[in-house]
Amino acid sequence: MTVGMWHDRAWKSIEDIHRRLPSDATLKQREQALKDGYPFGQRKYWPYKAWLKARRQYLAKYKPTRSIPDSLLSRWK
Repeated sequence: MTVGMWHDRAWKSIEDIHRRLPSDATLKQREQALKDGYPFGQRKYWPYKAWLKARRQYLAKYKPTRSIPDSLLSRWK
Protein backbone atom coordinates (compact mmCIF):
# COMPACT_ATOMS: atom_id res chain seq x y z
CA MET A 1 0.00 0.00 0.00
CA THR A 2 1.32 3.46 -0.88
CA VAL A 3 1.62 6.44 1.46
CA GLY A 4 -1.24 8.12 -0.39
CA MET A 5 -3.49 5.14 0.20
CA TRP A 6 -2.64 5.17 3.91
CA HIS A 7 -3.41 8.88 4.00
CA ASP A 8 -6.80 8.30 2.34
CA ARG A 9 -7.68 5.61 4.87
CA ALA A 10 -6.53 7.82 7.74
CA TRP A 11 -8.61 10.73 6.45
CA LYS A 12 -11.71 8.52 6.17
CA SER A 13 -11.23 7.42 9.78
CA ILE A 14 -10.84 11.04 10.89
CA GLU A 15 -14.04 11.98 9.05
CA ASP A 16 -15.88 9.21 10.93
CA ILE A 17 -14.47 10.45 14.24
CA HIS A 18 -15.44 14.02 13.35
CA ARG A 19 -19.04 13.01 12.63
CA ARG A 20 -19.35 11.48 16.11
CA LEU A 21 -18.05 14.61 17.87
CA PRO A 22 -20.42 17.36 19.02
CA SER A 23 -20.16 20.52 16.94
CA ASP A 24 -18.94 22.48 19.96
CA ALA A 25 -16.13 20.04 20.86
CA THR A 26 -13.00 21.69 22.19
CA LEU A 27 -9.57 21.23 20.66
CA LYS A 28 -8.58 18.93 23.54
CA GLN A 29 -11.69 16.78 22.99
CA ARG A 30 -10.90 16.51 19.30
CA GLU A 31 -7.29 15.56 20.02
CA GLN A 32 -8.40 12.90 22.50
CA ALA A 33 -10.96 11.48 20.08
CA LEU A 34 -8.27 11.19 17.42
CA LYS A 35 -5.89 9.56 19.87
CA ASP A 36 -8.54 7.02 20.88
CA GLY A 37 -9.65 6.41 17.29
CA TYR A 38 -6.28 5.52 15.75
CA PRO A 39 -7.17 2.68 13.35
CA PHE A 40 -3.88 1.06 12.28
CA GLY A 41 -2.56 -0.92 15.26
CA GLN A 42 1.08 -0.10 15.94
CA ARG A 43 1.98 3.55 15.87
CA LYS A 44 4.93 3.34 13.51
CA TYR A 45 5.96 3.16 9.86
CA TRP A 46 3.99 4.61 6.93
CA PRO A 47 0.50 4.14 8.39
CA TYR A 48 1.40 6.22 11.43
CA LYS A 49 3.13 8.92 9.37
CA ALA A 50 0.07 9.18 7.13
CA TRP A 51 -2.17 9.36 10.21
CA LEU A 52 -0.10 12.17 11.72
CA LYS A 53 -0.24 14.16 8.48
CA ALA A 54 -4.02 13.78 8.20
CA ARG A 55 -4.38 14.60 11.91
CA ARG A 56 -2.36 17.81 11.51
CA GLN A 57 -4.50 18.83 8.54
CA TYR A 58 -7.71 18.20 10.46
CA LEU A 59 -6.64 19.93 13.67
CA ALA A 60 -5.31 22.99 11.82
CA LYS A 61 -8.93 24.05 11.28
CA TYR A 62 -9.54 24.14 15.04
CA LYS A 63 -6.31 25.60 16.40
CA PRO A 64 -6.35 29.29 17.19
CA THR A 65 -4.25 31.40 14.89
CA ARG A 66 -1.54 33.55 16.33
CA SER A 67 -1.75 37.23 15.63
CA ILE A 68 1.25 39.50 15.33
CA PRO A 69 1.34 42.05 18.15
CA ASP A 70 0.92 45.67 17.07
CA SER A 71 4.27 46.50 18.66
CA LEU A 72 5.99 44.25 16.14
CA LEU A 73 3.92 45.43 13.21
CA SER A 74 4.85 49.05 13.88
CA ARG A 75 8.51 48.19 13.23
CA TRP A 76 7.72 47.37 9.60
CA LYS A 77 5.74 50.51 8.78
